Amino acid sequence: MLERSVSERDVVAILKSAPRCWRQDNGRWKLEGTDSDGERLLVFVELQEVVVVVNAFRGDEDDEDQG
Repeated sequence: MLERSVSERDVVAILKSAPRCWRQDNGRWKLEGTDSDGERLLVFVELQEVVVVVNAFRGDEDDEDQG
């Protein structure tokens, strides 16, 4: 998150109110929305047995490498 300048607040906001959310074929959830500055933000959530893994990407990064 630090590497991509994504704050915890940005991730929580997307998790609460993402206008687009879908389950991918690999079982991960992809959420798309905007951060507090209005920039496109993608959040990927992977549910595992005892942990939740969350990755976040800025909208200007290459979509093909994500998820």
